[in-house]
Amino acid sequence: MGKNQNKNSIFARFNNLIRAKINTAIDKAEDPQEMLNQLIRDYKEEIRVAEGNVAEVIGNLRIMESDHKKEQGKAQAASDKADEFRAQAEKLEVGDPARTKAEAQADKFDGLARIALKNRTNAEKTAEKLEEQIKVATPRVDSLKGQLNDAREKLAAAHHQRDELLARHKTNEAMGRILD
Repeated sequence: MGKNQNKNSIFARFNNLIRAKINTAIDKAEDPQEMLNQLIRDYKEEIRVAEGNVAEVIGNLRIMESDHKKEQGKAQAASDKADEFRAQAEKLEVGDPARTKAEAQADKFDGLARIALKNRTNAEKTAEKLEEQIKVATPRVDSLKGQLNDAREKLAAAHHQRDELLARHKTNEAMGRILD
């Protein structure tokens, strides 16, 4: 049993020695200023991505709202134009070519109004689905905004740490020159 314990002890010491040497090499290679600069770059990238995601969600919502209003306006305009042609046709006598033409125009605009209403109905269905998605997306957007604010705070803290580190480093260098 003494030999096994001795072997384990040697391996444990050897393992500790290797880990210590590796950590020392990493510590020597690590530049705190470079590490903080990289951290700042990472935070800036997080902020850029989060802002893009928030803007995309809001943009999609605005586009859908705009499309819905346009379809509603098209349907109303076509219906109004059809009513206008029907009123003209009613003023003319039956069999008058102008009346036939006005009725044809009224039918044409009624058809356009039906298409616009169908598009509006489809847009409303899509809008309903989007509203459901918005209800689901809203907490996500809020979360993204929160993450964005957190990233901005971390970025400010990283800037502060870097500046503090640089100030300390310059002070130490100055002290070293004074002592020399």
